[in-house]
Amino acid sequence: MVFEGFRDDPNFPFITFDPFGCSILLSSPFLFLLFRNGGKYKVICWIAIALLTFILWCHGNPGGWQFSYRYAMILLPWMFLLLTGNGPPTITVTEISLFAVSVAINATATWLFLWTDKIQP
Repeated sequence: MVFEGFRDDPNFPFITFDPFGCSILLSSPFLFLLFRNGGKYKVICWIAIALLTFILWCHGNPGGWQFSYRYAMILLPWMFLLLTGNGPPTITVTEISLFAVSVAINATATWLFLWTDKIQP
C-alpha cells in the first residue's frame, strides 16, 4: 500500500503498474497534501487513518487485479477532512499541479488496464 512502485517497460508508455496495487501515494500524488500543517481535526483524523490502515493491513491483500489500493476508500472521509482543513484557504499552483499529475497517472493506468494487453489477469 505504501512502498510498491511502478515498473519499467521498454515500450510506450515506458511505465506499467503492478496489477496487485501500487503505492497509494504514487498513484495519487495529490495525497501528499495530507501532510500540510494546520487543521482543526488533524489529530483525530490521523488516529482514525492509522487505526483503519492497521485493520486494512491485517487483511494482507490489496484486493486483486486493480490499480492502487481500493480498500483505502474507507480512509477517504478522514483524508477529505485533512485536505480541506489543512493549508491555505485558496488553491495554490502546487495543489493544481499535484491534482493534474494524479489525474494523468490514473488515466494512464486506466488506459493500460482497459485498452491494452499490458496489465491483464
